[in-house]
Amino acid sequence: MKKLLHYTVLHQYYRSLCNFSNSKKNLLLAISIFFSGVLYAQAPSNDLCADATSITCGATVTGDTSQATNTGDPMDDCGTANGAPGVWYSLTGNGDIVTLGLCNSSFDTKIRVYSGDCNTLQCAGGNDDSCGLQSEVSFISQPGTNYLVYVFGFGTNTGAFELTATCETPPDPPANDNCDIAIVVT
Repeated sequence: MKKLLHYTVLHQYYRSLCNFSNSKKNLLLAISIFFSGVLYAQAPSNDLCADATSITCGATVTGDTSQATNTGDPMDDCGTANGAPGVWYSLTGNGDIVTLGLCNSSFDTKIRVYSGDCNTLQCAGGNDDSCGLQSEVSFISQPGTNYLVYVFGFGTNTGAFELTATCETPPDPPANDNCDIAIVVT
């Protein structure tokens, strides 16, 4: 009975199309193409860790997590709990203090930073709500180390973001930084 009903409704739809003028048929075709594009939107190119977009010190990039998927998202608690699906960036350390900020974003963001590769993520830090509901994280980078940056949202929040990478040379260590040159306290 269900198949018969489905066939009858579909047959009725096609019969009604035959009575439409060509302009109405074209309009219906355009509407159906538009909505099929909306329903099947593409995930961002950096949706997966392996496809992380490279960024450098001093760079500001924009992106959007609205179409991100949760395929391969990290499920650990690196500085902040899990949330909405996100996107990936990569940065090579140079020994500087690196600050990655999402402060000019349009939604409640989160950020995590890992060292290593996509199969052996090691937490370097994470943050939720550093500048209002947006996030920012700082860490001392190791020269030549690859860092993977995961940008995502609190709860189910998604949207447009601005990721800024700033780097600052750390201050020189104090004169008594090593044990063998310790200052004797009397």
